[in-house]
Amino acid sequence: MLRRIGLFLLTNLAFIIMINLIVYMLGLFGIHISPNGYTGLLVWSVVWGLAGSFLSLRMSRRIAKRTHKMKMISENDTDPRHRVVYDMVAQIASEHHITTPEV
Repeated sequence: MLRRIGLFLLTNLAFIIMINLIVYMLGLFGIHISPNGYTGLLVWSVVWGLAGSFLSLRMSRRIAKRTHKMKMISENDTDPRHRVVYDMVAQIASEHHITTPEV
């Protein structure tokens, strides 16, 4: 439980650092975001909201795989049980004309 809380806090700290880095880099390009007044507060909120959402989305797949200790199955897997699952997913993807997702 303590490990979970620690990882949660580290992830949030990483988000804060990344978003502040983005705001700093915007300032280097002449876009200064000041939270004074409603317009500045609106822009500041949009930057925080969008950046947090995109960073969370970018990290979520990797975090889910690591949390559940998943093992990815490739098309070259030699285990027949894994091969059946991979072939089934590849067939469904082919029927729906989409690329084969990670299995």
